[in-house]
Amino acid sequence: MSPGRDGRLGVGVIGAGRVGPVIAAALAGAGHALTGITSGSDDDRVEAILPGLPVLTADEVVRRSELVVVAVPHDQLPGLVSGLAEVGAWQPGQLVLHTDAAYGSRVLDPAARSGAIPLAIHPAMVFTGVSSIDLRQLAQSYAAVTAPAPVLPIAQALAVELGCEPVVVADDDRATYAEAIATATEFSRSIVRQSSALLDRIGGRESRRVPVCARPIERRPGSGRGRAPRRPRRHRYDRRMIRTLEDLRTRLGQIRGADRSDAGPSVALVSTLGALHDGHVDLIREARDLADVVVVSTFVNPLRFRTADDTAAYPRSPESDARVLADLGVDVVFAPTIEGFLPAGTATTRVSAGDIGLRYEGRVRPFYFDGVLTVEAKLFHLVRPDVAVYGERDLQRIFLVRRMVRDLDFSVDIATVPTVRTDDGLPVSSRVALLDAADRRAAAALPRALEAAASNSDLGVDACIAAAQSSLMGEQRITLEYLSVVDPETFLPVDDGHRGRAFALIAATVGGHRFIDNAEISLR
Repeated sequence: MSPGRDGRLGVGVIGAGRVGPVIAAALAGAGHALTGITSGSDDDRVEAILPGLPVLTADEVVRRSELVVVAVPHDQLPGLVSGLAEVGAWQPGQLVLHTDAAYGSRVLDPAARSGAIPLAIHPAMVFTGVSSIDLRQLAQSYAAVTAPAPVLPIAQALAVELGCEPVVVADDDRATYAEAIATATEFSRSIVRQSSALLDRIGGRESRRVPVCARPIERRPGSGRGRAPRRPRRHRYDRRMIRTLEDLRTRLGQIRGADRSDAGPSVALVSTLGALHDGHVDLIREARDLADVVVVSTFVNPLRFRTADDTAAYPRSPESDARVLADLGVDVVFAPTIEGFLPAGTATTRVSAGDIGLRYEGRVRPFYFDGVLTVEAKLFHLVRPDVAVYGERDLQRIFLVRRMVRDLDFSVDIATVPTVRTDDGLPVSSRVALLDAADRRAAAALPRALEAAASNSDLGVDACIAAAQSSLMGEQRITLEYLSVVDPETFLPVDDGHRGRAFALIAATVGGHRFIDNAEISLR
């Protein structure tokens, strides 16, 4: 159990959500050896940031590790620590570190009674789920550290190895600290929302680019003085719309070459088909929050459509798009022609979406996801983004893009933004505006069907589907194409015994227009 002569530790992680993999990557960067991680909410992301790391059970992680990082939700922490103590997992001299804000080191008493060393380290930051962004932000954060006095220097040293500045918080003060962090975070978000709304009323390109707030929780916990907020970069290069691949390479080369920082500018990509709406605006704003440079493509991808006539019929609004993108201060707008992006007018070499690409949306349009992935892969190759941002309206697309990133080793994180909805609950899309009043009222039954499914999730998957179908009965204007409940990890239909997180998916035609929607549910 003792560390090697060079002081390096074998580190295992319990918890594969947003926090655990980032902490593991930071400790690995400090020279520690990773032993394993438990399965979690996003195993593909874990594989991307920690390739080849064994996925183990919690007790196996403890057995193999000299330092165990426990990064699980607040309500799961006490039970997990106690449960591992009951099976005799904790070992004398083992370091046990949790990352919860509200608990100090006392929550680890069951491990300490077995001789383990309890440490609490909470980085005072908001984890975005985008690994490259989180690692960069972690290295600029303060961390609240709590531990018994004799081992407090160990907690402080580990915080420094994470890249944080340690701030000691007493066990009795952790709950107050957590409340302060939560209040500050929500206050920051509220201010940003209010400020953005006010700026939107003003209108105009420059008003939209005013920096309304630094990222939440950048100040030192318990101190009125903090580091200066990160200032937005002011780029002086040409922002005219780019039409050719060569011009795109040149522009991105200029941007990266002009940046004098050690790491260079971070780049976010938002790929669209144009005809921009409020949902796209949210994606672009999220991209601006995550990176220094925002690239938006407005390419109408013909590989997504059945025929050339279908491609030609897709709505286009280039003048309106240009105004929106200018108002949002987008750094690079890539709007190639079909011939410019696909010289043969198509792609003879394509990325295959596999079996999942032929289900749900792929059952109706078997060519669709191969076309989507082929163009996304080409954009990743051309732009080389640090992060790509997608809306959660199309969960199947997100699943397949993440799998492609994993399988083809693209060095890009995938960030998602919740679906923007109209007042009647429909996902915002260009098709909504094409519905007449009667069809619009009928289409509003689709999100209500998902609500019915969620309301019956405690009765099992069959009850969810039956409730959703019942809510659509009598809607003569709706033609249901599919209604499924899938496992987020595999995107296959859940079996009868599935418990926990799942996605309800729905697709239907209303007034000659197809609509897709989804909802996260919890089966019990």
